[in-house]
Amino acid sequence: MICPRAIARKNNDFRDCRRMDTSGNRTPFTTESYTTDLWKTSHGTMVQCFLSGLHVMRQTLSGFIIAQNEAARIADAIISLRSLVDEIIVVDSGSTDDTVKIARELGAKVVIEPWRGFGAQKKFAEGLCQHRWVLNIDADERVTPELAREIRARLAEEPDEVAYFIPVNIIYPGRSVPRPLPRDHYAIRLYDKSVASFSPSPMHDTVKVREGTVGRLAAGMHHHPYASFVDLNAKIKRRARYLAGLRRSSMAPPLMWLRLLVEFPISFFRYYVVRTHILGGIPGLKFALYNSKFRWLRIWYMLSAERREDESGFPRLAHG
Repeated sequence: MICPRAIARKNNDFRDCRRMDTSGNRTPFTTESYTTDLWKTSHGTMVQCFLSGLHVMRQTLSGFIIAQNEAARIADAIISLRSLVDEIIVVDSGSTDDTVKIARELGAKVVIEPWRGFGAQKKFAEGLCQHRWVLNIDADERVTPELAREIRARLAEEPDEVAYFIPVNIIYPGRSVPRPLPRDHYAIRLYDKSVASFSPSPMHDTVKVREGTVGRLAAGMHHHPYASFVDLNAKIKRRARYLAGLRRSSMAPPLMWLRLLVEFPISFFRYYVVRTHILGGIPGLKFALYNSKFRWLRIWYMLSAERREDESGFPRLAHG
């Protein structure tokens, strides 16, 4: 007789592994039922069942995604979460494509909510999650098998930390793995929402930890931010305009003009050398150039808006 937990383990579905009895029905995991299953298996399968019980999460986990017009990418994001979390929440801010339909077909709970801003939208989504521990990914991000295993191991018992930084590694168009030695950025994406939560900022999606220690995971998630470099160029223009419209600079105009002169070369050095896109070949060079352009454009749009305000005599209105 083949142990269903071994089958579930082989299929990399740890939720089924935790909740499946010998008849294939989902039941709560108990030591007694697990021992019974072990005795009903052959010696070789018994070992598989034992190994499948290791690092079974004792903490329930919610996953959540905010999205708008992400029909081309939302499926891969949800699929990367399904074997890890106990529920998936998708907050859609008014998609006109098949984002909502795809998410529901894949088993996610979808809530329609008008756009509040980056941090505020994620804070709203986090509030819909049933479980104390939550994992946030964007529609263009993927949980890797290595990251899923590490999260299961951390949540197998009550963790010492209340939140975890996770490496978010850029994947260039046409590639499936990061460049060598990626150093993109770390973000808190896995956390206990009873003591940590997203800031309601319209500009930044940052988790604020009120108490407790923060850990760091070794495995990372993959970030596919654009389908092509043409797509990236269009995206950075939209985002630069949006962010420029949300804020005023605290610098005096002469200092802002000075910053405009140095922003591109400084940003390029940061992306190309410090963040190791130099190891990404031609795609790495393009990525560093386009993202340096984004930072330059953001300042240019801010200066342009303030100049129009000075000429018209009317205050600039934030948009988005």
